[in-house]
Amino acid sequence: IRYFEKLLSLCNRRNIRAVVVSHPLSELYALKDHEKCVATIHPILRKYNTTYLDYTVLKEMGSIRWYADASHLNHLGVAKFNELLIHDLIKNIFIPERKQSHESTP
Repeated sequence: IRYFEKLLSLCNRRNIRAVVVSHPLSELYALKDHEKCVATIHPILRKYNTTYLDYTVLKEMGSIRWYADASHLNHLGVAKFNELLIHDLIKNIFIPERKQSHESTP
């Protein structure tokens, strides 16, 4: 936790907008561990005005088919989660939307 706070402090001093993300967890994962972690980091996030995107409980990704085990996404889960995360980062203006190049080749 100490290094987590040091990292956010460094970002803050350098005017870097940090975003903290929790990835989805399967229905087999014990959420009490996650809730304990969030309770620990929440005051630090607030102190440094850091955005927290919590994808822990996504209904569309609760099924074990997206996971290698209870808490690690498989390749299908990674692809689906990446789509959701990138969409939300663009929607919330954390990253700019890529412009499609329509250049023609001679």
